[in-house]
Amino acid sequence: MRGERVRSLNFLLSFSRSGSTLLMSHLGTHQDIETDVGEPNFLYRLISDPHILYDNYERLYGMRRGEVTQNYNEGVRAMTKEYYNRLCNHTQRSVVVLKHPWLTEHAQRLAIIFPDSKIIYLIRHPYDVIASTYHFTQINKVAEKMFGKCDLDNIMSCYERAFASMSSPEVRKLNPMIIKYEDYIKEQQKHLKKMFSFVGVDYSDDVVGFVQNMYSSNRGHGVGSYISDSRIFSPRDKWEEVLNENMRQRIRQRLGALRQSLGYSGK
Repeated sequence: MRGERVRSLNFLLSFSRSGSTLLMSHLGTHQDIETDVGEPNFLYRLISDPHILYDNYERLYGMRRGEVTQNYNEGVRAMTKEYYNRLCNHTQRSVVVLKHPWLTEHAQRLAIIFPDSKIIYLIRHPYDVIASTYHFTQINKVAEKMFGKCDLDNIMSCYERAFASMSSPEVRKLNPMIIKYEDYIKEQQKHLKKMFSFVGVDYSDDVVGFVQNMYSSNRGHGVGSYISDSRIFSPRDKWEEVLNENMRQRIRQRLGALRQSLGYSGK
């Protein structure tokens, strides 16, 4: 790339309603971190549904499936890095952290295409996540694009697919940093230092203090910093508020083992 500035391309992955917008707003306030102005929808489309017609490539070019996939992956990687390199040349930042909850279901493919990236995996109690996501589908039409059929079982299926993708060997090979939303809310400074160190930027007390002061005064440049304390991103528990007992029991039966594997108890 001409005039290359980007030192590293990293990802913040999570399921919907896990606090990723809040966390990204804080990361994006760091002077060296570029978070873009929104979620990278072009990257989601390229990774989730590449529409590769393998038979045509074999017939026209004599290329086998593996060759086509490799070329496609290399093209996506080069285009993405070039895009963010140009953006960083404007912002004078050098470390990119991207977040898009929809990407989490395709984390395995993401890890294959970007094998040198670092992944921060933000988790939240799955029962709270499902309850909040279900509530979100009832009040926001954009949820239809994310979840299609907006019922409880479909949301749980999406959650299970995202968990399975994050548990794949390809993702585990990258050794992602796992952050619990509940822990982050309690000890933001501690976890900010860990994440800044993880992606390779300054994590001194002065820098972390500056970041905290900026987003607490709603002057941070990160995505969503101006709404980080809004009702949408606060840790309110919708488990009792939104779901009836029958719905809660269905979630317990289906996601109970997964909840335990993530290190959560209760409810």
